[in-house]
Amino acid sequence: MSYSDEPNHFDCKVAVHVKDEQSVAIIDLKEALQNQESYNKERKITYFNEDTTYLDVKISEDFESAVLVNQTENYILYFEDEEWHQNSLIWLNGKQIRSITSYKEQFLFVCCKEYDRDIDIMSSHLSDFKISIKRKIEPNTLRVFDFLQELHHENGIGETM
Repeated sequence: MSYSDEPNHFDCKVAVHVKDEQSVAIIDLKEALQNQESYNKERKITYFNEDTTYLDVKISEDFESAVLVNQTENYILYFEDEEWHQNSLIWLNGKQIRSITSYKEQFLFVCCKEYDRDIDIMSSHLSDFKISIKRKIEPNTLRVFDFLQELHHENGIGETM
């Protein structure tokens, strides 16, 4: 769920699993209340894996995109040219997504394979962006909640997180 905290402005979007479908709909509560519609059918992410054990969805800070990950598929849904588009984040394939953070119009993923040497920070918008943190401990003993890096990428990653 994401919401706006601007004064006198109500904006709330919720990601919900659609019953009997392999999809997650992004519902704009304000729009749903005004139009009496359950959800915009174009604003949903479809996926193939029937197992929802590892399903995770995040909505961006600017409400213009969302990501879905489930250990076998990684998708981004975004609004461009007056249409909703769904793309695969293929550079995340094979990685276990440990955490997702919305940063401006993009997402940052803390991810790794189970026995990788490093924990990686990767971006939804830059397939070649990767920060690696050496891991010298057994899997599942370290949990990263937040981090700050001093090197600045041209798109602003690293300024504040």
